[in-house]
Amino acid sequence: MVVRFATDLQTPFARERLEPYRSNSGTDLEMLTNYFWNIDLAKALVPAMHAVEAALRNTLHTTLSTHFASDMWFYENEVLESNQLRDFAFALGKVAKKPKPWSGRIVAELNFGFWTSLLNAPYEQRIWQPNGYALLFTAFPAAVGVSRKVISDRFTEIKDLRNRVFHHEPVWHRQKLLQDHAHIHQALGWIHPALHQDIHVVDDFTDVHQHGRLRVYNRLHSFLGGP
Repeated sequence: MVVRFATDLQTPFARERLEPYRSNSGTDLEMLTNYFWNIDLAKALVPAMHAVEAALRNTLHTTLSTHFASDMWFYENEVLESNQLRDFAFALGKVAKKPKPWSGRIVAELNFGFWTSLLNAPYEQRIWQPNGYALLFTAFPAAVGVSRKVISDRFTEIKDLRNRVFHHEPVWHRQKLLQDHAHIHQALGWIHPALHQDIHVVDDFTDVHQHGRLRVYNRLHSFLGGP
């Protein structure tokens, strides 16, 4: 039963995609357990990832809109680097096909990579450093004593993990996955401490990480039987 179930999955999912989930024991049941536990882990990361992505884009957009006295700050001369200008032009092209291409639609169309890139080194002197990093403290009011580089590195790490999760790549074997999750919450706390606390109501990642694999194994073992 286990072998047939694993074989049935190889056609739609591809054998090469399933094999990396095979643990040291090498059994098909262990491979299936890891595969479906990975799905549960990815799902459990979504609340925190959703919150931090939305919070980042909104805090940066609000901060820059206030600073430039315009919610279309994207048009300000020499603010965006060429890569971000291309991202903006693409987003603008999508919303321009709809009535009233207002800034909120553009903000929603711009991907997470666009927003994290605004924290990179090319924007340090242009946006963040003037007036004693005033805009950085406005965007991240609770990041006391945290440098622009540390904030940038943290959000780049979150973006890379987010891309793995949303592209259905393995994360179950990451040794620092609990730390990754804690870092997402810390970054969220830099922006909005209350949201960082509130999101725990729907964030069950720690439980899924600690106990989820055994639950998946038991369900599969009960359904399929055998080792």
